[in-house]
Amino acid sequence: MDGGGSVLFAGVNWLGDAVMTAPAVREFRRRRPAGRFTMLVKPHLAPFWRMIRDIDDIMELRSWPAGVVRAAAGVRRERFEHAYCLTQSFRSAIVPFLAGIPRRTGMPGHFRDWLLTEVVKPGSSPGRRHQAFEYYDLLGMGDVSAPAMPQLQIPGDLLARCGENIQSLFPGRRDGPLVGIFPGAAHGPSKRWPASRFGEVAKRLESVHGCRVVFFGAAGERQACSEAVAAANSGTIADLCGRTSLPELAAMLSLCGAVLANDSGGMHLAAMAGAPVVAIFGITDPEKTGPIGPRHRVIAAERARRGRDLKPDSREAVEALLRVRSDDVFRAVMDAMA
Repeated sequence: MDGGGSVLFAGVNWLGDAVMTAPAVREFRRRRPAGRFTMLVKPHLAPFWRMIRDIDDIMELRSWPAGVVRAAAGVRRERFEHAYCLTQSFRSAIVPFLAGIPRRTGMPGHFRDWLLTEVVKPGSSPGRRHQAFEYYDLLGMGDVSAPAMPQLQIPGDLLARCGENIQSLFPGRRDGPLVGIFPGAAHGPSKRWPASRFGEVAKRLESVHGCRVVFFGAAGERQACSEAVAAANSGTIADLCGRTSLPELAAMLSLCGAVLANDSGGMHLAAMAGAPVVAIFGITDPEKTGPIGPRHRVIAAERARRGRDLKPDSREAVEALLRVRSDDVFRAVMDAMA
């Protein structure tokens, strides 16, 4: 690859997917150090990309259709040489097309191939099954054999402030390991281990090993967090679900000795923040969407048919998750902290 050029990345829409694109963007920057890279993304993910040093500028894509028209006009003014559509949605391809970017590369799907100048079909080979490799292939880096996660750029003052906020939740307790727990998942019950079992594990971590336990999640996951806290039946377990910004959440996760999560955006963010992760999988495939890095542990349902796509209320997925035992999860968290 050459060293320069102006590139637009049409970003993905979910936090977990964004984390899985970051290793390819990092490697692309390494190979093109003088390039100018802009990420076009929905507003809720703009704070994430501001923590990635490989991106020079952020452009926000708002609601259809007015937001698409405005984004296309803004993109046109920047005169990008090449656009890479990281997601397979129609909307991600229509903006570079309307903006007249001369080279537009993306994966096939959603009746949008005619909007692209180059359609790339990701390869599939042993050792390269993870979704992260799809983005390496899309960006012309099929020679990469292992994804390397970039570090989040968390400001020092934010990290210090979040550390103080965590400490304020546990007055007089500085020595207990900090454990973060995500009992929710945006995809619904199909990816959610029962909230009551998260509560059981949290109670054992606190009462037996003196851990300081904090529940995290998005605002839409408050019910799952509340159920987990109720099951823990402890007045000293903290619930910060829906009460942190994305940068604050990343900072707090970086302070954790371990993070327990479903297959979710929180799981991926925790891995990127540097925390050892214990991830619970039902019928989704951890070889495709598991946390990236060697420090993490996956507890997968036994006798489960693995699949990448599933309905939010899949009965098969819910039943598979019920086969994951609390004892196994508790031991995995203890091992992760060790």
